[in-house]
Amino acid sequence: MQETNTATEQHEIRTHRSPSQYVLIAVVLSALTGLEIFLYYVESSINRTLLVSLLIGLAATKFFLVAAYFMHLKDDPKLFRRWFIIGGVGALLVFAAVLASLSLQDHRFF
Repeated sequence: MQETNTATEQHEIRTHRSPSQYVLIAVVLSALTGLEIFLYYVESSINRTLLVSLLIGLAATKFFLVAAYFMHLKDDPKLFRRWFIIGGVGALLVFAAVLASLSLQDHRFF
């Protein structure tokens, strides 16, 4: 007999998350969005550096939750996850390089 149990077939056999888990993740994402809105309204009483750091951290957390659960990267093979992470890190590096070059050209910061 020929063995037909490949990695793809094993992946397809896994059960999907229940609807209650998706609702829980949506509630967490809504709470994080509510926190972002709250931070926007109290921005005058928070240090600007702290505010920007908190907002970037919240945005990154929401991005990774959406990518992991709603885009199913958490359940995908490690190869796909690695390619996604490599692309994301590469995009962040390009963004940081462009931002750094623009801030070096802008003489208002000196």
